[in-house]
Amino acid sequence: MAPIRHLWESDPIQYILNWKFPQLMQFNFKTLQPYVAMGMQKTDSLAKEAKEYRQELLTRSPSELTALLEEAKAAEWARYAERLRVEEQQRSFNQPNAALHDFNYWAKISFWTLDEAVAMALERDPRQVSWKHVQSVATVSAFAAQYASQRELVTRAVTMGQLWESTAPSVFLAWANRTNFVFPDKLAQAVTKLGIQIADWKTLYEKANDATKSAQALAAEKHSALMAAMADHSQSLTKLSERYQSLLDQRDELSRLKDGRIESLADKLRELEKAPTVREKSLGTRERESLLKLVIGMAMGFYGYDPKSARALQTKQIADDLERAGIALDVDTVRKYLSEAKDLLPPD
Repeated sequence: MAPIRHLWESDPIQYILNWKFPQLMQFNFKTLQPYVAMGMQKTDSLAKEAKEYRQELLTRSPSELTALLEEAKAAEWARYAERLRVEEQQRSFNQPNAALHDFNYWAKISFWTLDEAVAMALERDPRQVSWKHVQSVATVSAFAAQYASQRELVTRAVTMGQLWESTAPSVFLAWANRTNFVFPDKLAQAVTKLGIQIADWKTLYEKANDATKSAQALAAEKHSALMAAMADHSQSLTKLSERYQSLLDQRDELSRLKDGRIESLADKLRELEKAPTVREKSLGTRERESLLKLVIGMAMGFYGYDPKSARALQTKQIADDLERAGIALDVDTVRKYLSEAKDLLPPD
């Protein structure tokens, strides 16, 4: 099937004639004024004029015909646009009584239907304008086309659970703010004036949910760090316990060595106590010094005796150990020999 061509393409001269003499058109197109019956005399006169004009057009150059054709097309579209403007202006939904005026009433109502919300978004009273009023002219009316476009946005928002078939005014206005859906400021002010918060609950929920997830993630991170620190601390305690046990074992070993040496030291001291004068006389100087070195060495090594201390506590501890071993010496005697033995220590 061959494509339908416009008259200005198939017969440009006839197109120009139709524009110049619309009253003589054989068919009335929707872009022209309605046919008006004329008297025969007037018709004959116009027909003669049109015939002469056709002959004139046949003598025009292609460029001149093109210029006339463009002028005719522009004039036709201007008439068409003016006709659409007049028709649009005359439609019921563009009349003064269809405009939205009662903002307070619609602010107080408990919910809006989708059609009501769309009509008010376009500043029309929902009681006068609805989808059923504009649907039939959506292809030729600028307002109806805008209504259809806005209605599509709202319908899809319902499908996605952002709005409902019946939505509270505050929720709808919050959605409109978030999506830049144009809405009359006067209506939003009327809703706010009632003390109703226009809050985007979806966005608030998403922010709160994100904050909760962040807090949970931070808590999990802190918990992991704490558990790791506790594990390290437990290992440290285990090592410390093992070290402490090792020190206890060393102490017990030193205690056993001390007890064995005490017997030897006690025997020597007992001999000195029984016959100090004879012993001192019978012992040579080197032997006495060696014995005193032995005494001071064991006192320092096994009792922690400090030669620089004026009243060393270890003196009594040595005397007590000798008494438990059954070879008692009084504290002063022990202190005496320790004092003599200090003089044999090398200088600091």
